[in-house]
Amino acid sequence: MSYCKENDTTKTRILKRSFVDPETSCWLWQGSKGNGYGRIGYKGKFYMAHRLSWIGWHGYIGANFCVLHRCDNPQCVNPFHLFIGTKQDNVDDMIQKNRKAYPCGEAAGGLHKLNTQQVIQIRELYSTGKYSQRKLGEIYNVSHIHIGYIVRREKWNHV
Repeated sequence: MSYCKENDTTKTRILKRSFVDPETSCWLWQGSKGNGYGRIGYKGKFYMAHRLSWIGWHGYIGANFCVLHRCDNPQCVNPFHLFIGTKQDNVDDMIQKNRKAYPCGEAAGGLHKLNTQQVIQIRELYSTGKYSQRKLGEIYNVSHIHIGYIVRREKWNHV
């Protein structure tokens, strides 16, 4: 995407396929969507409409950068509601605004087998070197693979 240059054709296409929400001043995308985000064809490929909007009004986006929404509306293509950030900035923004894609741990409702206190205990017991992941799995009635995810902080990393 970083090869795209600013041009009026991109601006015109963005404007034709969006309308302004008078309450939020978001430019709501009316074209094709994927995961709630606008998609637009450009030079034979599909791109995120908000990225092309940024390019049309502000110019170049580095290859390792994301276009983030200040308004938190994935349909919005208003270039003045957008800002550039890294992938980590995008994750931090999502967490700060409490917009995690999937609930974690006890927040997942009935989908979890362990609670926060048990996860803390598992990590403490494993760190002593006296318990294998397999043994902890037997004690807590979960797979040793799941225990591995917990001790490596690949799961329950919010604890």
